[in-house]
Amino acid sequence: MALLLREHWAALALALIAAAITIAPHLMLWSEPGYRGIEMMTLDAENHYMARIHEVYEGHPAITNTFLENKDLPYATPPLGEIVIAGFGKFFGLDAARAAIASKPLSVFIITLLIYALAFSLSRSRVAALIAAAFPTLGYNLIALSLAPVLDLIGSSPSGGPFLIFSRLVNPSISDIFLFGALVLMYRNLFEREAARWWQVILLGALIGGSLYMSPYVYSFLGALLLIAWVWFLAQRDGTHARAAFFVGIIALVCSAPFVLNYAALHAHPDYETFSRFIGLAESRHLVLGFLLPLMAMLVAFMWPRDFPKKGRMFLLFACVAVFLALNQQLITGVSLHTGHYHWYITKPLAGIIAGLFIGGCIVRFVPVYFKHSVVAFVLGILIYNSMGFLAPWYAETHREAVETQAYGPLVEYLGTRDVQEIVWSDVPTADFIPIYTAHSAPNSINLGSYPIPQSFLDNRFFLEYRLRGVAPKDFEGTIRSEAAHVSARLWGLWLRETKGDETAIPEEEFSRIAADYAVFHKKSWSENFDALDITLVAARTADRAPYDAIPALKETATVGDFVIYKRL
Repeated sequence: MALLLREHWAALALALIAAAITIAPHLMLWSEPGYRGIEMMTLDAENHYMARIHEVYEGHPAITNTFLENKDLPYATPPLGEIVIAGFGKFFGLDAARAAIASKPLSVFIITLLIYALAFSLSRSRVAALIAAAFPTLGYNLIALSLAPVLDLIGSSPSGGPFLIFSRLVNPSISDIFLFGALVLMYRNLFEREAARWWQVILLGALIGGSLYMSPYVYSFLGALLLIAWVWFLAQRDGTHARAAFFVGIIALVCSAPFVLNYAALHAHPDYETFSRFIGLAESRHLVLGFLLPLMAMLVAFMWPRDFPKKGRMFLLFACVAVFLALNQQLITGVSLHTGHYHWYITKPLAGIIAGLFIGGCIVRFVPVYFKHSVVAFVLGILIYNSMGFLAPWYAETHREAVETQAYGPLVEYLGTRDVQEIVWSDVPTADFIPIYTAHSAPNSINLGSYPIPQSFLDNRFFLEYRLRGVAPKDFEGTIRSEAAHVSARLWGLWLRETKGDETAIPEEEFSRIAADYAVFHKKSWSENFDALDITLVAARTADRAPYDAIPALKETATVGDFVIYKRL
């Protein structure tokens, strides 16, 4: 161990720096005098992931519905990542939100070391591995066919952090631990060593199978890579590695079996169609390639540093082919789901590793020995500076917004004192915070459709919003035509964006249907409107209280901070 630390101390230091950059903005927020326990959420969908982690804390590890009391459904999104973070938080006595934040630097630390281990195995060069680990971690924004991030860097306004991509909750903060852990084990046992170590074969199979419970993208990529390797070993008559790859696949499939059974139950659920439409599951047989993947393959195939092991080149070429196969699975299945996830969390990190290996290989080969350490330090310094976005002017705005969200503190503290399980109606931004910090339901969350739910429930929620806005039935159709993007997001989520390429392309017959249903909804009493969503409590901003004060079915019961609380009569 001492020898390992002495040889690879720089990788450990790099991982610690990345972790420190990740936690720095949160430490700054925690030191604010006005901090009321509301955490900073800046990366895509982190509010949803935080709410899901809190759901595990509430004793619902399957996370079948985060926002309503529908706990007897098949899970729609596998919950393993949230369970891992919740387990970490409970072990250290943290609440759900603080556990989510505390897990971020730890995940970044582990992923950085795993990328280093993979890059070192591929190149057998500490210099190349160090830069290959730094590039996707600290220079992720630079991995693009655009000069904008480079110009930001040159202009002293780096845009690479501090919200590093690997710190995004669950995907990829947990899923990429499985991804890079599996890649390290796969290369070392199936490519580098003469014979696989069987305990690592079992672990590799478990990592591949377990990745399905966090990310179908990681699972399909690793599965495709394993299949390619197995076919290659069979073609080479390499029985030792072919058997090892076969057993890895069997273990992965066994681990996947519970997921398959759950998916069968989910697919049979009467609200599956509504759910699949909302999340953007689309019928497609279009070929997807892009520019980055062919560029990666050509670099590896024709410009692989001659000092690096040839097996490393073969492994990366297989990885490029595996990404292509996973990216285009819809050519066989006819179903596509957000192929951008492959690009963000697999292709770009692999491209960063390849770029780092080539930069490191050039330094090793062409830079004189007495300049080598200085050049490496310079490259790492640029990447570290690129990731220190909290020094850039835009961070002042991000920090200000995080401080402003502390206004939700009094509301969640008040809701935490209510012993009765409430179904709380609020505006959409407030509905993000209620399930993160309380045990109450929040039917107005933008992510509600990510779970099996009747379309009628989404319709009634939409109608209540417009009635509260004071939109009369005679004006309703004209109003929603002018707000087509909002209507689409509220009723059908990502459906039109993914199937039509235009979220405003609402079918003409839907306008008539919605308008007719709204007229029926509007004729009903306020009590019936609230009953349609089972609402028991309303939390309205003080500035928006006027329509609620005029509703006879509600009674003001408290004022907490910027919010007025109403209970049903």
